[in-house]
Amino acid sequence: MASEPCNPGVALTPNVVDAQDGSRPIQRAVIWAALGTLLAGVCFGQTTLIVSGSVFDPSNAILYGASVTLTAGKQDVLRTTTDAKGEFRFDSVAPGRYEVRAEYPGFKTGRARMNVRNAAPSPLRLELAIADVEETVKVDSDGSQINTNPGENLDVVRLRSEDLENLPVLDGDVVGALARLLDPASVGAGGLTVVIDGLPSSEHNLRPSEIQEVRINNNPYSAEYARPGRGRIEIITKTGSSKYHGSVDFGLRDFRLDARNAFAVERPQQRRRHLEANLSGPLLKGDKDTFSLTASRTQDGLEPIVYAFGLGGPIQQNAAQSQTSTYLSAQFTRRIHENALSFRYTHFDWSDEGAGAGGFVLSETAYKSASRYHQLYSSYRAVISPTLLNEFLVRLKAEDSATTSQLPGVSKIVVTDAFTSGGAQVNKGETEGQLEFNDIVSWSHSRHLLKAGVNVPAFKRIGSTDRSNFDGTFYFASLDDYARRKPFSFMRQTGDGHLVFWQRQVAGFVQDEVKLDHNLSLAAGVRYEWQNYGSGYHNFAPRLSFAYGLGKTLKTVFRGGAGFFYDAVPTAEIAATRLLDGSRLHQIQLLNPGYPDPLPGAILVESLPPDLARFSPGLRSPYTLQYSLGVDRALRKSLTLTATYTATRGVHLYRSRDVNAPLPPLYVLRPESSIAQLRQFESSGGSRSGLRSPIRCATP
Repeated sequence: MASEPCNPGVALTPNVVDAQDGSRPIQRAVIWAALGTLLAGVCFGQTTLIVSGSVFDPSNAILYGASVTLTAGKQDVLRTTTDAKGEFRFDSVAPGRYEVRAEYPGFKTGRARMNVRNAAPSPLRLELAIADVEETVKVDSDGSQINTNPGENLDVVRLRSEDLENLPVLDGDVVGALARLLDPASVGAGGLTVVIDGLPSSEHNLRPSEIQEVRINNNPYSAEYARPGRGRIEIITKTGSSKYHGSVDFGLRDFRLDARNAFAVERPQQRRRHLEANLSGPLLKGDKDTFSLTASRTQDGLEPIVYAFGLGGPIQQNAAQSQTSTYLSAQFTRRIHENALSFRYTHFDWSDEGAGAGGFVLSETAYKSASRYHQLYSSYRAVISPTLLNEFLVRLKAEDSATTSQLPGVSKIVVTDAFTSGGAQVNKGETEGQLEFNDIVSWSHSRHLLKAGVNVPAFKRIGSTDRSNFDGTFYFASLDDYARRKPFSFMRQTGDGHLVFWQRQVAGFVQDEVKLDHNLSLAAGVRYEWQNYGSGYHNFAPRLSFAYGLGKTLKTVFRGGAGFFYDAVPTAEIAATRLLDGSRLHQIQLLNPGYPDPLPGAILVESLPPDLARFSPGLRSPYTLQYSLGVDRALRKSLTLTATYTATRGVHLYRSRDVNAPLPPLYVLRPESSIAQLRQFESSGGSRSGLRSPIRCATP
């Protein structure tokens, strides 16, 4: 509406009405009064505007009934609430600077500043973040209760990040230090099992600064895992936080603090430098996106001592050896309401130059090794409903390693009880590409917690090349023979050492945890294992565990369980059976050869019988039966006592033996003369063990 100037000469006189309609004069008076007020406002140039907007939560859902206040400075001017559409509106707002404040129970206060001028501002959009929830629970009791969940056993070893900081770990090798706490009877043929963030992993290079918690013997009979609780190490890494945190660790070791070595002419100048740093925090404003960065570099300057004998007398020297490792890890986590998506990239690079020297081996016969890998890990945790949860984990890894002589193309010389010189005759390389993933669904209903999942612990391609001793090795019986250039033997390897194969493993499980009574819980499940090497496709492994509390106070709880655990064929045995099949590599021996050219003067040339490796025709998948019974007792607040007896029986365990071993009584002749060692990998082993864990008192 256009504003018009005020005319004071106009008289506003209401019409006279009859007495029968007395309400009309009053209505007309009110209308004329409103018109007069409007005209007066136009005359004096006053302008009023409208401020409006909407209020939402982080999921873009409207907030009905939110309190919205318009303030000028420190004074509240107007106040209203949002309607069913989440909208609010302030009328008759004079020009000026204002702040709009929106409040709703359970959410943080939202604020927006605005400058109202001659035109109405655009509608505001206020998004309220979820408020932090703090809850204090005070429990008064004469004694603490013990959890009757079958998976909440008290004989678990749990180390948090602050515990690892005070743990004396050599060279930061957390996995190597904690491996001593495992039960050898529960460890599989492929070595200890390390589960990192829910996935079995061959990575043992995690730095202490990126570890949040370590668990051993957690839920020992869970069908989710392939090995018992005492045969695996579970590691949970840090995922970043809403506030910035960081740490720096620097360590050094210097030869000036070492004692004197009696075999060295001078003290070996050994040095070590280690630097590790970790930084985590929010990536942007808010705590939805977080990151964690870890970097580590270690340098070791080693000087192995050479003490040998040459033609000129004793040889005493300090050989040079250098080891370097670099570790980088970057993790990004995005939280979307109750869901969480995470990515982590890891790079590891290790090198060792000058290895193998020392003792009778001269420094020139050393070799160098290098290994590196790139790894990408991702996890997605989706809360489908209040009772349904899905977790998907996947890991991709590419690794390569190589070991070569420092003097390539030079034959090796071995003089018995004197020295070893020349090239190391080591030339090996290996590549590995691997995919692993888990998909686990958890459903809670009434007294049941049902879990089911699919696990692919190994889907990998392995390639290797072995050209070791392709330049040959001369053997001398003594220094005198070396001086007269009279070796007694020359050995050389020939053939094709290139190998490529695939290894695949698949598993699935289902498990139900049920609360039968307030003091009785039961967990039952079954796991199925399959692998493409070996035999046996009926590898069903049932698991059962229980917890029973005495009385209403639940100060004493009995726990027990039993389960079958199948094992997989180690990767090293698969590679050996494919490489040593009698057709790839051959050993050639020349007796009384010439030197340095072995062919002139050789009186005998023969190809040695090959070493073979094979799987037994009746190879089966080995399994371990483990059962235990224990008691937990709450003595007082924050003090519990636990004692457990665990027994393990191994059936069809893997072992390797030479089935072409020399026969008695002379132990010289082999049953099959055309074959040297015939190493057969078979499932004919067995074991029995009983382990009584020490009585243990624990406090939080």
